Formats: sequence, C-alpha cells, structure tokens
Amino acid sequence: MNKGLKIFSLIIFITIFSCKVNNNNRNKMKSKIRNENILIKNGVWKSTGGNLFWINVVQNKVFWLRMNNKTKENELGENWCHVGNGIIIDNRIILDWSDISVGKGNLNGKIVIEIMSNIKMKVIEDSGNFGMSIWNWEKEQLNFSQITK
Repeated sequence: MNKGLKIFSLIIFITIFSCKVNNNNRNKMKSKIRNENILIKNGVWKSTGGNLFWINVVQNKVFWLRMNNKTKENELGENWCHVGNGIIIDNRIILDWSDISVGKGNLNGKIVIEIMSNIKMKVIEDSGNFGMSIWNWEKEQLNFSQITK
C-alpha cells in the first residue's frame, strides 16, 4: 500500500471510531437524563405569589387550572382564570395556557417550568405574568369552598 492510501485509511478509521465514541456518549447522556426524571405530585400547588394551581399529571401530560385568589375586590377566579396543558420532557414542563371566560382576562401563552423535586418547581420561561416564581405542592385536593383567603 502506498503512503497516501495508508494516511487516507487512517483518517477514515479515526472518523468512524470518533463517530462511534460520540454516539456512545450521547446514548449514555440520554439514558442518564431518562433516569433523572422526577414525577411531580398531583394536586394543589401554590406559587410564591400565593396563587393556587390545580395540577394533574397523566403519564407525561400535564393539565392545570389556575385562577386569582379571592380578595375584597374579586371572587375566586373572577379577575382571571386559565387552563393549560403540556408535556414533561426530562425535568421540565412545557405548557400552553389560555384564559377562559370565567374571569376577565383574555391572555394566553407558553410557560416552561423546571421540576426541582416531586413537590417543588420553578418557572424558568414564561410569556405571561408568572415571574420566575417557585411553586410548592400543598395537598392532594382542595375544593373551592375550602379556600378561605
């Protein structure tokens, strides 16, 4: 074999070996991410702003209801009320939401929430007025009549 052909063969071998190593590393990273998925609890969640969220997770799908708290000026959900649905990918919830006609709001958007544990999450991106708040799980169930605020 001449010298040029040997060099060409070596380059091809290094390229193929390099691709296999990179694919193995990617597969290891993917399986590591899958192993770190955190399942959040269903039920009532509360943001650092004191707003309540009713969240239900079915497999990797997330459904939610959120509304303003009862105040002297507004009844529960009277000022704004929205619903959302999304999916869990790795340790994040990516969710689309929209106000519904129960409240006065007429907004919609997207929100990305980082799952920190099964009882704690943090907003990391939003197109609404959520802020980068932290949400904590409160309880499995809370009926509207049980809200005293």
